[in-house]
Amino acid sequence: MFGVVLWSDNTEMKAVVWCEDQGELAFLGPEPGSDAGANTFESGDLVQFELEMDGAIRRVRGAVIVAEAQFPTLARSLLEVGNDAEVIANAGSDEERPDAGDVRRKGIVLPFIRRRPVQPPVGTAQRSAV
Repeated sequence: MFGVVLWSDNTEMKAVVWCEDQGELAFLGPEPGSDAGANTFESGDLVQFELEMDGAIRRVRGAVIVAEAQFPTLARSLLEVGNDAEVIANAGSDEERPDAGDVRRKGIVLPFIRRRPVQPPVGTAQRSAV
């Protein structure tokens, strides 16, 4: 699997990885028998690894760096998108919800607001379900 390092602590040999399958984050820690200085991971590094489940925790095993600093702003971008989504989710009424133009266009899923059905223009034929 491929992933991007979002956070790392090389003194503790730990990292958090965002995985290509868009599932839960995966955690990298020191592996038994590994060379302590073999790989140092930095935020934004593209890595390839084996994913192992440890109960409900996703663990990174055998990680190697494919490209250093390939996505240096990804962690910050995810944080910004998360903050935007939180603002939208916490808005109580339709009036409090920001317009789509007010939200940075970064793939945020906006909740649907129930509206009345749109009628086709007069004089146009409606398609019938076959």
